[in-house]
Amino acid sequence: MKFNIVLISLAALASQALADPHGLCACQKRTNGPTNDDATQACCSRVGAQLTSDRLPAQGGIKYAGYYCQGNDISGNAFYRCCRNNGGGDSTCPE
Repeated sequence: MKFNIVLISLAALASQALADPHGLCACQKRTNGPTNDDATQACCSRVGAQLTSDRLPAQGGIKYAGYYCQGNDISGNAFYRCCRNNGGGDSTCPE
């Protein structure tokens, strides 16, 4: 019985960790590559975020310069799918 409770608790924690919302995301041309500003712009409104001005590396953990979508609860999975559907190869969400 205790094992079932522990297992259910761990499953609940894991699902919350995987659904962690982000505050800043951008589409990338490829994994570990530069941002794809056109795809990022197309995805901002689809995830309820605002397009930010051009960001530079090191600002808030940003590794890649470019435009980012800024919001309160951007779903990393939804943003990634949007990027892929708009010509992006990957996405990055530093916050």
